[in-house]
Amino acid sequence: QKQMTVSATITLTDTDGKVLFSGRRSATADYTTDAQILSNRAAAEDAAARAAHLLAETIRLTVLGALGK
Repeated sequence: QKQMTVSATITLTDTDGKVLFSGRRSATADYTTDAQILSNRAAAEDAAARAAHLLAETIRLTVLGALGK
């Protein structure tokens, strides 16, 4: 069992340059490997895509929360 982690640094500023939010977010997705190199690569790529989609949703919610303050 392995994990793929995707991270992003977020800085949200208003039109005047004032920082509304600054932080770091990450998301992980699990995957398994076996003796086949090609399937291991495909599993890692799939896990990276899933983690990226989760991170995008986390960023979206973070931005909405920061703008709602």
